[in-house]
Amino acid sequence: MKDGGGTTLSFANTGTIWSIKHYADNYYKIYTERSGVKFYFDVQNAYDIENNSIILYTATSYTDAQTWKILHQSDGTNDTYLIVPRLSLTRGITKDNTSTKLTASPTPLIFERLV
Repeated sequence: MKDGGGTTLSFANTGTIWSIKHYADNYYKIYTERSGVKFYFDVQNAYDIENNSIILYTATSYTDAQTWKILHQSDGTNDTYLIVPRLSLTRGITKDNTSTKLTASPTPLIFERLV
C-alpha cells in the first residue's frame, strides 16, 4: 500500500497498528496514525475499476473511497474477512506480494486482535 507521500506499506509490517472505527450502516474507516496524522485506506482517485490501487491517504470528502465493509468468512476451520469499499458492489481488497488492489476476486484476510 502507498500513503499520500509514496511510502510503501504492508499488512505484515509489525510496526504498523491499524485502527478500525465504525462509520455508519455497518461500514468502517480503517487507518493508521503517524506523527499525529491519520492515513486511511483509500481507493485511489475513487475509481471503481479492476486492479485500482488501495493507498493510504489523509481524510477526503470522498468518504465512499475511504469507507469499508468487513465481511466475515468461515470455512469451518479458519475465520477470514473480506474488505469491500462502500463505492463498489463487485470488488474488494486483494493483497499480493507487491501491492494492494481493488479486484473482483478479493483475498480473504486474517486479522489479529491486539487490544
